[in-house]
Amino acid sequence: MPHLRTRTATPLISQLLKWSPSVSIIGMRQCGKSTLAKGLATSYFSLDDQKLMRAFENGDYFAIESAKEPTVIDEIQKYPPLFDQVKKWIDDRKRPGRFLLTGSVRFGSRKGIKESLTGRTVSFELLPMTLEECHNIEPVSILSRLASQSPETFFKNYTEVFTPEQILTYIQKGGMPGICFLRSSAARNELWRAHLETVLDRDLNLILSSKFSFEKKEQLLRLLYEDPSNPKDYALLARLLSSSQPTVKALISAYEGLFLIRRHGPYFFPEDAGLAHTLAPDILNERLNLLLRYTYSRLLALTHYEMRGESKLQHFRTKGGAEVHFVLSTPSAVFGFVVDAGDRASEKSLKSLGSLGKTLKKRFIPCVIHMGKKAYLSSRTVFCIPWTWL
Repeated sequence: MPHLRTRTATPLISQLLKWSPSVSIIGMRQCGKSTLAKGLATSYFSLDDQKLMRAFENGDYFAIESAKEPTVIDEIQKYPPLFDQVKKWIDDRKRPGRFLLTGSVRFGSRKGIKESLTGRTVSFELLPMTLEECHNIEPVSILSRLASQSPETFFKNYTEVFTPEQILTYIQKGGMPGICFLRSSAARNELWRAHLETVLDRDLNLILSSKFSFEKKEQLLRLLYEDPSNPKDYALLARLLSSSQPTVKALISAYEGLFLIRRHGPYFFPEDAGLAHTLAPDILNERLNLLLRYTYSRLLALTHYEMRGESKLQHFRTKGGAEVHFVLSTPSAVFGFVVDAGDRASEKSLKSLGSLGKTLKKRFIPCVIHMGKKAYLSSRTVFCIPWTWL
């Protein structure tokens, strides 16, 4: 199939199966969880199978109990009692590599399953495909090179990773395997429409009982996707939706549980660029918003796969207004990334990084991601890096 790609997560999950009795692969609906899990398992069961669901409801688990392991239970959040059953199976026979559980809902946000598998499963979030995965090339890590090389070596040996055209195509199409490789924009939009109807009209009810119409739920999602450079005003969102702030906040939390958005400091970023572009296409005309969204997706993927469990991505702002959009803390260093829509780093961006550096005791690697073509080291010893290098 044309959309099949090697996933960066595959060897990571395979390694987890060697020591954990259960691995839970969670992530946005249609991001490739089932395909990845099938490739690592011997037996496969989907809770979309109504016959299987009826058997479970009648207390009949023979199909799974007699299956060869590792065993995939796909979309397990659809039947919460199964979590307790899996817990029992694991407790009866504790050995690694027994189950691969997949879900399109953060298990911690699903009513009735928060504590069922505590200590018995390792969760792994599968992100939409990265640019490297879409193009079937090895992941490129700018972080390790920034940390290990001198500025002279870095600027001499590093170069453009993707062209502006490739990046813009990715921002428009996203990284959902069954959607992003379609050439027809009309076909992609149709699939996204069906995707939204499933998530907002069905999956949302697993987390939150909402009286909002589909149109209002979609409107809120669109508002969250628009203008990511400005923090969201909950009072304004509530007025636009003719609702209350607590209701809007609860719905936003539910969107996080469904992998539709990610919260970063005062900002919200989409899980998949393609869905965000479908609902808020004007971002392509806004350089700062475009660059913020792209930089966040790149840093999230790099930290999630390359530095799993060893890094933290945060936001920094002083009372005086100095802002570093992305602060990546690792055991050996802190990376600061300011996004600048100009063709070079502005004085404001350089000063913001200086403000952050004064607060740190660890090694600090300051960077400005800009939209120009030239890479250079500023007079303040800041790595000024074109967006195509990220």
